[in-house]
Amino acid sequence: MGTRSQRSEDVDRRLADAVLRLAAAGTRPVSIQSVSDTSGVAKTTIYRRYRNSSELVDGMSTMMSELIPLSLDLEPSRDNLTVLLSRFAHSLDRHIDIRLLGLIIASDNPLVTQLKSSLVSPTRRAAEAFVRRGVDTGVFRSDTDVTAVMDNILGSLIVGASRGEDPSPWADREARILWRALAASNADSR
Repeated sequence: MGTRSQRSEDVDRRLADAVLRLAAAGTRPVSIQSVSDTSGVAKTTIYRRYRNSSELVDGMSTMMSELIPLSLDLEPSRDNLTVLLSRFAHSLDRHIDIRLLGLIIASDNPLVTQLKSSLVSPTRRAAEAFVRRGVDTGVFRSDTDVTAVMDNILGSLIVGASRGEDPSPWADREARILWRALAASNADSR
């Protein structure tokens, strides 16, 4: 049996997954009952954390916004690209089912839009800042299409998760591929 913190993290992940699944599907309202049914977490456990479904959704948004890696001020380099991708993937994997990212990105459900604005958008902006710093400092090619890079990262992460791939090998592979595509001709393995 895991520690209290691990069990709490597991409950948070199951709740976040349930909220995202319900919101993306749009077939049932996001309520304490539907989240309990979908997640398998007892209603009493949910009510100990949240007074109502609005608080639950706000809590999920807050939790997801905290997923943004704190190390996004890393200097652009081959090693730090791997670190950034690894921290991003592990942080997401610890809190939500990464396979749900596709649903989040594609959904126009207002609830999912709220969750997207607290998870995907800030994370994407922070990673874009890393890539732009690399361009500005000459580590990455000046013609780098930052939007395409971000789409590649998210798509690759979702596909890897759907195949059951662990985040560490994914981050290593993705960084290797991206480095080949992004590195300026004068950049070494800085």
